[in-house]
Amino acid sequence: RGIGSAFVQLAYPWLRTRGTANLPERIEPPDGVLAGLLARNAVLNGTFRSAADAAQRDVVATVPELSDQARLQPLGGTDRLAALALVDRVSTFAPGIDGVELQSDVTTSLTADFRAAGIRRLIALVARAARSLGEDLAFENSGERLWNRLRLRMDDLLLTLFRVGALRGETPQEAYEVRCDRTTMTQNDIDSGRVIAQIALAPSAPIERIDVTLTLDPGDQVSLASIGIEEAAA
Repeated sequence: RGIGSAFVQLAYPWLRTRGTANLPERIEPPDGVLAGLLARNAVLNGTFRSAADAAQRDVVATVPELSDQARLQPLGGTDRLAALALVDRVSTFAPGIDGVELQSDVTTSLTADFRAAGIRRLIALVARAARSLGEDLAFENSGERLWNRLRLRMDDLLLTLFRVGALRGETPQEAYEVRCDRTTMTQNDIDSGRVIAQIALAPSAPIERIDVTLTLDPGDQVSLASIGIEEAAA
């Protein structure tokens, strides 16, 4: 209950794999297996997709073996986490139809919007790309030319994400929007050489829209100024 971060994934329980024969009790912690599954899932399917139910061959058993009740029963209590179960907060491994599977791919975030790890990884992907872009453009003079270059570069990234299915919408215009002009900056920002871009994207998940504000100060890297999320209607 004390851990709540969109940047942290916890995994449980311990695992028995094909490589644990010589380890104490013939088990290993699950974090390495989870990291491997996430890496392979990123290459094969895209980091924005959930790795839950991803096929794997190495894990032969879990210790202990979690029952459906243990994984799905509400945690209880009187706070806002009372209705959540273990699988809502922890990436859990459990027996499935094809053997042991990753049953949930979640962060420990206390905010429901960031609990799906694929959503958090999608935002991290966009933020990393923006920071890399900021390093290329940090020393250029702020103005229409720079703003247009930034818009075009971010548009290329988001168009790629749209084409591979990371974003929802019939057209790119429905899936995302990039703004970097006099509507996103005050005159004081412009005079100070500060560039502010606002990005809105609709991920392929039950979230209506994510609004990301990125700030580029003269000589500095891009900083993530704010993130706003609007949930999709039920």
